[in-house]
Amino acid sequence: MKPVRLSSHAEEQARFRGTDHSEIQDTIRAASWAPAELGRLECRMDFAYELEWNGRHYAT
Repeated sequence: MKPVRLSSHAEEQARFRGTDHSEIQDTIRAASWAPAELGRLECRMDFAYELEWNGRHYAT
């Protein structure tokens, strides 16, 4: 299987959103893909978080 490589922008956004490369990789490989704006594709997956971020508690 091909490795998942992230652009510097994607890595920056991952840190900002409190995720890491392994969760992104899992999502790319396991989630369903759907059409997005501008002819692109998107996939989404929720992960347990149960921590505070920016002063607010998040379960996922």
